[in-house]
Amino acid sequence: MRKVRVARVSEIPDGEVLPVDADGVDVLLSKIDGQVYAIDAVCNHQNGALENGEVEGRMITCPIHQAIFDLTCGKVSPDTPWAADQTCFTVTIEGDEVFVTIE
Repeated sequence: MRKVRVARVSEIPDGEVLPVDADGVDVLLSKIDGQVYAIDAVCNHQNGALENGEVEGRMITCPIHQAIFDLTCGKVSPDTPWAADQTCFTVTIEGDEVFVTIE
């Protein structure tokens, strides 16, 4: 496992998402109520770019097939049980720097 610097906290608007590259892994950062989270940026069902999805609260909807995921943990919504959970990454904040742990 490795800890990779991916952004600054100040670069992530609250309630929005920011796609980043973590040493070749596409990660989607989000900031919800001041807390930063990270999930896989590519939908595991049909490879949709989640950064193009609609964010509502802590949920994001895939722009390709409308699967709904929780940005805080990657879990698929009970409303779209045919999709699978997204990978969730551990986030560490050091000052204004955001790091994610990649396996």
